[in-house]
Amino acid sequence: MNKPYGYWNENKEKLQSLLDRGYTTKNDSDVFLKTFPDKNLEGIKRAAWRFCKDTLDRLKGKPPIIRDSEEELPPPTLKKLPKILVLDIETSPMEGYFWRLYKQTILPHQVIKDWAILTWSAKWLCDSEIMSEKVSIEEAEAREDMSIMQPLWDLIEESDAIIGHNVAQFDLKKINTRFMINGLKPTTPYQIIDTYSTAKKHFAFSSNKMQYINTQLELEGKLETNFELWKRCVTGDASALEYMEKYNKYDVKATEELYFMFRPWIKSHINLGLYVQSYSPVCPNCGGFDLDWKDYYYTPAGKYKAFRCKTCGAIGRSRYSAYPKEKRGALTRSVAR
Repeated sequence: MNKPYGYWNENKEKLQSLLDRGYTTKNDSDVFLKTFPDKNLEGIKRAAWRFCKDTLDRLKGKPPIIRDSEEELPPPTLKKLPKILVLDIETSPMEGYFWRLYKQTILPHQVIKDWAILTWSAKWLCDSEIMSEKVSIEEAEAREDMSIMQPLWDLIEESDAIIGHNVAQFDLKKINTRFMINGLKPTTPYQIIDTYSTAKKHFAFSSNKMQYINTQLELEGKLETNFELWKRCVTGDASALEYMEKYNKYDVKATEELYFMFRPWIKSHINLGLYVQSYSPVCPNCGGFDLDWKDYYYTPAGKYKAFRCKTCGAIGRSRYSAYPKEKRGALTRSVAR
């Protein structure tokens, strides 16, 4: 009888340390079994109950209390790299009959040729390869783009998130329209990271055009062009389509650079912590592990421990309330309206 007690007396601090860091036998059984290879999971649970009664809630899988510790933890590993696609498209102009330049409503029967996609360009985040497709000169004139839509559908279908400048209101809606017209079904859901929306929400640049912002921030710029290029693309000029594809690729590179600059400011970013197998908190914006926990983040009815990521600079918070449980019953808040 004294032998197991002696074992746990010797290893109590190690057991307590795991529980203090937020490990639970419910979710992290592999860590406990690796730390105590001579014991089975039931024996570890009983020991925690006998020697560490103050951690029973955490043992049952309830929210942990995060404490500083110098203990060496198992290294984090990636469960699956998220597929984040940086995307941009270029479309052809519409053609139609009209009588004046300003305050003119062009009705559907006045349209001669509708728009279509001329080129698309994309790259996986942090990957060096830029993928792209362009239509033929015949397809550009006829406003047909089926030949380049299936490869684009396949990329989006594979994506966990899509990054672009005004991608939510322009690129993706245009792409979905052409998917529908060409008989393609919806892709699986993905998250959207729009650098244009971030610029409008958090900053006051004199212009929210990507070329202007990137110039201000001394980032990769766009290639020079004007409307003449679009006109040449739909009137049989093969060299114009070649240049349009090149222009499109430069836009993708510029978008990626702007995203990295904006990343710490992006709220509701795709949570990269979901793709990391780690027993310590990670930054949801970049997946970094070097977090500086300090101060608190307050909501109308909650208080949470907050951190700054030392890798990307983003601000985040714990998912679990730091407000004392015994005081929550007396907490009030103002009415919504």
